[in-house]
Amino acid sequence: MGIACIAVTAAIGLTRGGAGPETIGWSMAAMSLIFYAVMARSGRQWGRVMLTVTAVLCLGNVLPGELSAHGTGSLPGMLTLLGAVSCLGACGLVFLPSAGRWVRTRKDEVRVFSPRLRKAVLTVHVIVALTWLGVITTMNVLAITAATSTDPGTMRSLITAMLLVEEALLGAPAMIAVLSGITLACGTRWGLFRHRWVAAKFLVMVTAILSAPFANRPALHAAHERAIEGAPVSELHASLVTVALVYPVIPIATFAVAVISVFKPWGMTRSGRRLSTGDRPGVPRTPVTVTGVSQLAQDVVSLRMAARDDRPLPAWEPGEHIDLVLPSGAVRQYSLSGDPADRSSYQIAVLRQTDGNGGSLEAHRLRPGNQVTIRGPRANFSLHQEPGYLFIAGGIGITPLLPMLDTVARRGAWWRLVYIGRTLPAMAYAHDLVSTYPGHVHLVPRDAQPRPDLDAVLRQAPPGAGVYCCGPAGLMDAVEALMPIACPTGSLHTERFAASGRPDDKENTPFDVVLQRSRRQLHVPADRTLLDTLRDVTPTLDSSCENGLCGSCRMRILDGEPDHRDDILTGSQRDRRDIIYPCVSRAHGRIVLDA
Repeated sequence: MGIACIAVTAAIGLTRGGAGPETIGWSMAAMSLIFYAVMARSGRQWGRVMLTVTAVLCLGNVLPGELSAHGTGSLPGMLTLLGAVSCLGACGLVFLPSAGRWVRTRKDEVRVFSPRLRKAVLTVHVIVALTWLGVITTMNVLAITAATSTDPGTMRSLITAMLLVEEALLGAPAMIAVLSGITLACGTRWGLFRHRWVAAKFLVMVTAILSAPFANRPALHAAHERAIEGAPVSELHASLVTVALVYPVIPIATFAVAVISVFKPWGMTRSGRRLSTGDRPGVPRTPVTVTGVSQLAQDVVSLRMAARDDRPLPAWEPGEHIDLVLPSGAVRQYSLSGDPADRSSYQIAVLRQTDGNGGSLEAHRLRPGNQVTIRGPRANFSLHQEPGYLFIAGGIGITPLLPMLDTVARRGAWWRLVYIGRTLPAMAYAHDLVSTYPGHVHLVPRDAQPRPDLDAVLRQAPPGAGVYCCGPAGLMDAVEALMPIACPTGSLHTERFAASGRPDDKENTPFDVVLQRSRRQLHVPADRTLLDTLRDVTPTLDSSCENGLCGSCRMRILDGEPDHRDDILTGSQRDRRDIIYPCVSRAHGRIVLDA
């Protein structure tokens, strides 16, 4: 298929000749076709889709003009027609049953774009879009100057310049900008029609781009013909009305698209909600309304949410977290930090992360009255009955520990909290904790105090104490490394914000999985995850972080030995044979799931 697409671009180059801007533009289109072909070959479903879309757009843009200019009897016309037939035939193969099976067996991994690849495509998209906007701005200047000029010779020169710019520089950047934009949408979890703001961007830009061949270009050619015929200035002005009115609209539309990209308004489409919010059987979800927003500390806000129908929210225990489905469709996990006895509302704390993927920034823009969806709660960080408790928090990691502190304080057990933060103003709840639990809380703002001696901190815990730690990866790794030495009889309980990143020297080996209830048997190859394989037969399988952190994809094991690779199960739990997190974990030989 890629060869057929490249044959079309080769035919275009032969028929057009030369090395002008138009030839360069079509060469860039050929490079995008090769890129999509490579992605399709490596098993990317979006690569196959984009290869088809790009080929059809290339043909639709050039085929009618080439055939009318050269006819089917000439060599250039025959090459163009032959390339078109080959390309359309190859595109048709995508929709054959055999191709459909190939797509299902080589289905995309959840992260269809690696961060590096996404940045590369985004860079191309931004550069080409800015280039296209620059060309449009040039056309605006020429159109306005021509429409206000009173000299026929100047008007003829300006109209000719506009026509040259239109034919040589406008088409290729527009096409590449649209294709790279569609690639970003189809190749990421945004989806092209899952979110209203993405769909709006697409429709606005396609409408603006299509205005050139369907409105501006015919009007421009008509004005050029009248200028050559020596029409008076008044008639030239009248023929330029469409061009002068439509071209300024395109930069305005581009600015509107940029604003939409920043603020991501309007939420998700109906199909997007079904895919992203768990609006499907077996996935509990609760529509809620934001009832309160308050500033807790520097870059940290508290969000309070209540059910839209004023019903009590699901019961929860200290340490549990929820999935927050934001209006844009992004899903983020946040620990519940309020009172478990108060089921009228949930409370979470959100740290603003400017270097993240935008979820925390969107959460910070929520205001009372905004409607969102939550999933859960889920328990991966539960509080156990133990002789004593040592809590170690780093930054926003204090949030899941808050309800635990209140619980153990009421029990009268021995407990201590070491709370480490960047600066005191950035440490949420710091002053309240010191005043509420005097003598139990040790604050360590790193700008004013040296880093705590974690070995000495752990040795303070009584024998058999439970150590509960939540915070950055460096803190968690240090506590895990010191536990066997400094607190050998204690039990460690952790909750991570990101995957541990520990080097995994385990070899991925293929295994079989049996779905007991649906009576299916699947083979999981070495280069695919269990979750991806399960989605071949159950596309709506629930998941969220897909890094082995949130626990949303948890499944029950009926038989077999799992190979746990998640960051949820701790030391003594890693020999469990009753559950598995299929996004990262695998199995030895054969496993039977309750599915």
